[in-house]
Amino acid sequence: MLTASQVSGFFLPVPADPHLNVAGTWVGTVVLGVLAIVSSAWLVTLSVKRRDPIPAMLVIAGVLAFCGEWLGDIAYNIYYHSDGPVVIYSLFQRHVPLWILFLWVFYVPTSAFIASRLITKRAQISTLVAFAVGAGVAEVSAEVVMNQFGSITYYGNYAKVLGIPVTSIVQNGFMYLALGVLIVRLAPRLKGWRCLLLPPAVVLGGGAFFLVAIPNYLVIGNGDFPGVIVWSVAIALSGAEIALAIWAVARHYRNNPLPSDDSEPVRPLEVASSLPAERI
Repeated sequence: MLTASQVSGFFLPVPADPHLNVAGTWVGTVVLGVLAIVSSAWLVTLSVKRRDPIPAMLVIAGVLAFCGEWLGDIAYNIYYHSDGPVVIYSLFQRHVPLWILFLWVFYVPTSAFIASRLITKRAQISTLVAFAVGAGVAEVSAEVVMNQFGSITYYGNYAKVLGIPVTSIVQNGFMYLALGVLIVRLAPRLKGWRCLLLPPAVVLGGGAFFLVAIPNYLVIGNGDFPGVIVWSVAIALSGAEIALAIWAVARHYRNNPLPSDDSEPVRPLEVASSLPAERI
């Protein structure tokens, strides 16, 4: 446990560099790089074929999110090895590597786009939850591997699974449902040059979702709390993140019901397919 003397205000001092598996980190960087290139090419191709700038704008959103990575690293007690392969920039003792750029450019645009398509097609909540879990597991898997290689460290946090905080595991999947709703709501309003507003909107939306977990880091950064309290706060906030994402989707469905014709009333999405048609 950390004692009060080890705490520097809200933020904890950065740890010493862990042992770095250079070869492993390079392999992970190359794999993520290939995924980022393939996914970006797919989204840009969709934009060209459909004459829809939204998919390409999501790639830019991933790059923009990477530029603000250092701020999240400070708030969430994340540290990247200072001598890892290809450090893109360093700010306030945060050394952000190339593989994080690839991570942002691959996972954020792809997951947010798929979530928006599922929501547009009125996917059931259970389907969206399954997607969020799958997206979160995929993204966290990359962080777990890089954590084992010594490239990334979540320090000062005891509510972790395989080196990754519980709140991060949850938010890295369920935030895409909230972003999907944001994209679906904004897309019709972002015609012409206004499409350039989507990347900062996505980044700010993701940042707002991350704020739900801030109390977890207040607990970590302000005293010597017993592990049961840290775990209880982490679990409670993880539940809040899940509830927020599901609420955002449910509210969107409720406020934007399926269009009805003259002969059939609008029914709830979950039961509409199972009920016989009724005349009004």
